[in-house]
Amino acid sequence: MDKNAQPQKLAYIKTFGCQMNFHDSDIIAELLRQADFSIVEKADDADTIIFNTCTVRDHAENKFYSELGRYSKSGKKIVVAGCLSQIEGRGLMRRAPFVHAVVGPQYIYEIPSIIDAGKVVLTGDNPEFYLNSQPSVGKLSASVNIMYGCSRFCSYCIVPYTRGKEVSRKPEDIYNEINGIAQAGAREIILLGQNVNAYRYEETDFAALLKMVAKIPGISRIKFLSPNPASMTDRQIREIGSIPKCVPHIHLPLQSGSDRILKLMKRGYNSKTYMKKVEKIENYIKDAILTTDIIVGFPTETEDDFRQTLKIVGDVGFFNSFMFCYSKRRGTEASLMESQVDTELSKERLARLMEFQEKITAKKLTKYKGRIVSVFVDKRKKGGFSGRTRQDIVVNIESDKELFGKFVPIEIYEISKHTLKGREIA
Repeated sequence: MDKNAQPQKLAYIKTFGCQMNFHDSDIIAELLRQADFSIVEKADDADTIIFNTCTVRDHAENKFYSELGRYSKSGKKIVVAGCLSQIEGRGLMRRAPFVHAVVGPQYIYEIPSIIDAGKVVLTGDNPEFYLNSQPSVGKLSASVNIMYGCSRFCSYCIVPYTRGKEVSRKPEDIYNEINGIAQAGAREIILLGQNVNAYRYEETDFAALLKMVAKIPGISRIKFLSPNPASMTDRQIREIGSIPKCVPHIHLPLQSGSDRILKLMKRGYNSKTYMKKVEKIENYIKDAILTTDIIVGFPTETEDDFRQTLKIVGDVGFFNSFMFCYSKRRGTEASLMESQVDTELSKERLARLMEFQEKITAKKLTKYKGRIVSVFVDKRKKGGFSGRTRQDIVVNIESDKELFGKFVPIEIYEISKHTLKGREIA
């Protein structure tokens, strides 16, 4: 044994929340590898545990604290990163004094250096954050931040307080990053931003950026998350429809079908303008499918308000909806509103909405049975593979051939609750 050999440094990363957090965790993992850490799959095997937290809803926050408590006497170094860190700051360390470091979203590049340093709290704005070049993460489907933060301040949302105001990256930096990722083998790019279609850097807006990314050799599919209907322009819709590489799956958060509630939410649109955008998407983007986000039980929501949401869900026929009960977030305008809706009533409405949506989804999936679709195979699974259609629908594939990383014609023979099952065409 080499007496001069350095002991192996082992880190485990647990991620809560949105796609942005998962991308941040990919960056943290790559930075740690560059600092001679090995990333392990089990917390018990690690010397350092990094929690990348979310505070958008109570559920994610409570889940984190429950997980954190398990390691209070472990002797491991605990680093808490992400949005909850930004909100709680030193309060988090007072609540859990065994935590080694508390790091806000704009300080993730400091994590490798602080692990070996003393206790520290790094939160607030960090002007240097936007100057960092993002490390390449080798994946077939790779996410790229095109902007950070949000300046809309919807009345229920904590994100502007945790991620800061909107800052768009230079288009040439985005191009160079994606070009490098493509050369490393990526075939699908997911453009990320809290309000992704509000991207603008000088004369380059979101539509222009899509055209630029589409010209990068090697990239076959372009996706983006999450747009805001208030920022969705006719020009954006036309460009998405005209670029073959753009996936015709548009995630367009509705949040509520009630104009009164939308106004209280400060969403910047009403049901009529939302439906006009849906109509234009269906007109300009061939074979488009729409998914959405919906909040049930927002303060003062009545049964009539809820029924208006049900109506729009039915009228649009969303392929799927991500539905949640309203979660009160300290520091937001909505948290101070009177007439908070009873929790049990919110859950009852949510159950009705989920049942309604499941029927719509099942009906839409049934239409694929017997069809042959092109699937981008991006995951290996027991007994086969998993991939996505051009419309981003998950297909589980039975095959003993090597399909990973390929575009394969698949015949759909069975429908599951939210996915399709298929076999390769010989």
